[in-house]
Amino acid sequence: MKKINKRLITNIRAILAKKDMTMEKLAFESGITKSHLSKVMSGQRNLGMENIDKIADTLGVDVEELFKKNI
Repeated sequence: MKKINKRLITNIRAILAKKDMTMEKLAFESGITKSHLSKVMSGQRNLGMENIDKIADTLGVDVEELFKKNI
């Protein structure tokens, strides 16, 4: 897995924890299937830009926040 993907996954997990939100809720509210999100979070698939934007909107953060080091 590439560094950028690891950072994205790590940051999504950190933001989910801060907001006390589950991946199920994230999937539902963003319109991304639970199956696809699960594969992304396990490093089996990559997210397209449209889905990255949906996740950022659902989490209430800028897209840039998903790629920051040490959030």
